[in-house]
Amino acid sequence: MKKIIITIFVFGLFVGLYPIHSAFAQMVKPFGGLATVVIPCTCDGSFMITIPNAANLLVPENFIYYPSFSLLYANFLYMRPGVQMLGTAQWAMMPCMQNAGAGCAPAGFGYPMVMLGTSL
Repeated sequence: MKKIIITIFVFGLFVGLYPIHSAFAQMVKPFGGLATVVIPCTCDGSFMITIPNAANLLVPENFIYYPSFSLLYANFLYMRPGVQMLGTAQWAMMPCMQNAGAGCAPAGFGYPMVMLGTSL
């Protein structure tokens, strides 16, 4: 009887956690392509990087690299245009804040990068 209860519990645990696992896969946005524009966000030390959308090359997308948050893989060339980039980003857009007079103003909005890998 104990084996049956333990088996039902373990099976229920795996089936119950599956929607959480599949939902996590939808929380990140994959991206990749050639970085065309890199804008420094002077207020918070991040960089807004423009990468053409793979589905529609006429509509580029902005991504924000945060040195304290984003995981950067080999070659470390995120600060210059013309570099191939591949990674994942969060779906919520964040502002790129730049100095404007006595305060800061948004220079654009982009998806915060979670992971980033670059080419040479």
